[in-house]
Amino acid sequence: MNGEGSLKPVVDSLFERRAKERAAQFAEHLERRFGAIVPAAAPAPGAARGWLARLAGWIGRLWRRIIGRAGAKVD
Repeated sequence: MNGEGSLKPVVDSLFERRAKERAAQFAEHLERRFGAIVPAAAPAPGAARGWLARLAGWIGRLWRRIIGRAGAKVD
């Protein structure tokens, strides 16, 4: 059924309000059923670094390794 006509905005607002009420009731039910929401565990050290920082560190370690081998003499 398509929603058309002058009452569409009124019906939409009533529907949205009821949806919000139901979502709040569901959240209350979940909290009563499973208890309070527990904060997430702290991330491991270094996990907060972005992928670009990790890539730069990896390239730096690789570069130092290459430079270290280039200075070694081969007999």
